[in-house]
Amino acid sequence: MSFHPSMGPHALPIRSNQLSNELSCLLPGLKWPGKLPSGLLEAAAFPALCALAGRGRHLPCPAHNTLDWLSTNGLTTQGVPPHCQTPVLPWGRLRLAGEDDAGKFPPSEGKVLCADPVAICFVRDALLVLGPHSLQLSQEEADALCAMLNTEFADVGRFHAATPERWYLQTALASAHFQPLEDVVGRPVAYFPPEGEHAPAWNRLANEIQTALFAHPVNQARQAEGKPLANAVWFWGEGDQNQDQALAAIPAPKFSQVASADPALRGLASTLGLPLTAPQHPTSGMPGHALWHDARLQQAVLDGNLQAWKEGLETLERELFGPLWQAWRAGRLQSARLIVPADRDGFDITLGSTLRWAFWRRPLNTESLCSLLQGSR
Repeated sequence: MSFHPSMGPHALPIRSNQLSNELSCLLPGLKWPGKLPSGLLEAAAFPALCALAGRGRHLPCPAHNTLDWLSTNGLTTQGVPPHCQTPVLPWGRLRLAGEDDAGKFPPSEGKVLCADPVAICFVRDALLVLGPHSLQLSQEEADALCAMLNTEFADVGRFHAATPERWYLQTALASAHFQPLEDVVGRPVAYFPPEGEHAPAWNRLANEIQTALFAHPVNQARQAEGKPLANAVWFWGEGDQNQDQALAAIPAPKFSQVASADPALRGLASTLGLPLTAPQHPTSGMPGHALWHDARLQQAVLDGNLQAWKEGLETLERELFGPLWQAWRAGRLQSARLIVPADRDGFDITLGSTLRWAFWRRPLNTESLCSLLQGSR
């Protein structure tokens, strides 16, 4: 089974003898943000997920997205005290470090920002942000657009496209505070302006870039073909002003290995010195606590594609939840955990060894499964 880098790892079958002592599964998008249509899900079609959720102990997951969870209490032993603000990690620099060909883009002076291509367009009388996945750019198109940006905005820094969907800006300019792209996709752009002392300058820059991108032959050709235009870039991932200090301040990791295809998570794991397992082999048989990350459902949520979300859930049932439930129930896995960040009512389900004897805790029925996996809007 193949996967597109922007969609995160595809869960492949887990052999029971590959499971480590503890396995935490970070599954953004497992919770659909709105109401699910009646009859879409049946508990009988998801016996392992219903068993895991019915047997496990539930806690709320206050994180809004994957990066929020990783920043607060995810990969590190040291969480964030309630009275402190969430630390702002330099996700642009971390994500670049996690790219397959990161060596092609040696760090320059200053900081690294994510500068992902997006389409800003009117949808039902609102100016919305459509994410990079919706553009379906080719690498040739992405390279041509970045080459133009490097010519027209040479004083800003250096743009480059690691993939058609993931672009970067290396700059010495003082940055503003930007919202992560995954919080913005599908929502009105007016709700997410840059903030801080330097925000006006970055607003002007964004407007100038939008004008230059719109006029580029790549977008003119796309417009003639009825394709969405890559008419803007979304800056984010700035972190603290001193990125070196921010990276040096990350506490020690609490996981023994990480399985993910997401470059931001891979970059963070590498910075922390964690072994990285290929997504095709989520655990390597090493004892310890492994983190398995699958972002496929998140992409379906960002695209608003309910059918793709359901199909992804069915695949996870076969290839992750089923083996996970069997291994935990048989005692081959000390604990299993499902972590689901979401805008509202995310959840964190843990099955420790003592719950193996809690036979009175029953699998979820259809109504409870829908309630768990659907949002309130």
